[in-house]
Amino acid sequence: MDCLALQFKSMEVSSPTEDCNEELRIEEPVAVPLTRSSSKFPYFFSSGTHSNSNENDWIFLGSVNTAMNRDFCLQKKITHVLIVARELYPFYPGDFKYKKIPIDNHEDEPLIVYLEECFSFIDAVRQEGGRVLVHCRGGVSRSASVMLAYLMKNNSWTFKQAEHHLRGILNRICPNEGFISQLILFEKMQWSTRGKTGHHQMYRDVHLTKAKMINHKRKLEEEKKEQEEENKSRKLEIGSAKEEYGYYLRAIEDQLKMELHET
Repeated sequence: MDCLALQFKSMEVSSPTEDCNEELRIEEPVAVPLTRSSSKFPYFFSSGTHSNSNENDWIFLGSVNTAMNRDFCLQKKITHVLIVARELYPFYPGDFKYKKIPIDNHEDEPLIVYLEECFSFIDAVRQEGGRVLVHCRGGVSRSASVMLAYLMKNNSWTFKQAEHHLRGILNRICPNEGFISQLILFEKMQWSTRGKTGHHQMYRDVHLTKAKMINHKRKLEEEKKEQEEENKSRKLEIGSAKEEYGYYLRAIEDQLKMELHET
């Protein structure tokens, strides 16, 4: 029986909040069954870890802290890492195979557009017999939403069924409202972005269009930033050249004075 290994170990924060701020909840792993039919909590949990590690645990949900813990990932025999965060980058590209989904934890982010891409990556790892870590910053919104979607597709579940299953084990997951509405739309699309229903048309008209606009805007911002960096570098080069030229002119001037003085 395949298992969904989810990484969570609560850490206290100075100011508790009810929102989905990923930075407030940093957690470590426990393992839970992938399907409801086997979800009878066969593991004994102590201090956030389980005493009966299953070799069939192949998919992990975690935070950036987990992704930074190379020893832990190697210990768990992680082979692949799926990053669901625009601001994060691969930490150990020499040790693991990475894929990055560049989204922010904002309600207007079109997460649904990237689900099929996530599923293809995860399923490939599963077929290869590897182990994959799915993470964002805090492991509660972006990566949790991807895992909810994977549960829905894998089991033909509604969003409520997947959420109930996951929250019954980990109540700290906290997808933002925008992601929740997209997961509900994904359910109505019968867990596929390919189709001709009104829901699929809504997906194309709203979310695909939004994704194109956001990506275009970010591309322009990156090009602008690169241009600014290039201009800054060029100014430094020009300033350095002017300074060197000034030294050269003063050297010539000093030489001419010495020659005039000798004559």
